[in-house]
Amino acid sequence: MNEVKMEIFSRSYILRGDKPVTHLRRVAREVDYRMKEVSEMAPNMDVTRVAVLTALNLAEEYLEIQERYDRVVKMLEEEYEKKRKNEDPVIPLRRDDRGEARGEGR
Repeated sequence: MNEVKMEIFSRSYILRGDKPVTHLRRVAREVDYRMKEVSEMAPNMDVTRVAVLTALNLAEEYLEIQERYDRVVKMLEEEYEKKRKNEDPVIPLRRDDRGEARGEGR
């Protein structure tokens, strides 16, 4: 378990996780940046509201990305199925009496 002390929105936090310390720092910096961004739009807003609005913004972005991902996966699956259906069936070869290879049913 990795651990790092970070400052988010002027408050210290100890972050623990299985991810590398560089990842934990990156997450903390992103949250700090987003909270400051929300706070700049409404400078008198209390910390709890800033945190909740930041969480809502991040959740909205996550859901939009998830929807795009799902559309791309569906599109790739459909394309794969289309190509699979359009492929020529494999005709097994067998040797005739003279030892020459020929396709079944031909």
